Amino acid sequence: MGGIIEMQLKLPFSVQKKDKWFLAGCDQMDIFSQGETEAVALENLKEALKLFMVSCLQRNTLNQVLEECGFRA
Repeated sequence: MGGIIEMQLKLPFSVQKKDKWFLAGCDQMDIFSQGETEAVALENLKEALKLFMVSCLQRNTLNQVLEECGFRA
């Protein structure tokens, strides 16, 4: 039987303006994105993090990646 597991993480992030772009990043996960506004940059970062996590789940590497990023069970 299949189902859905929902996971919620609280991750530190930063947003800074560089020229005409806003750069958003999660240093702990080494994932970064950008956007023309701060809000767009943050939404793009959230999407990048989500896609990265899904990819890790599909490759069965999520536990390893989270441990390498400093998370402990």
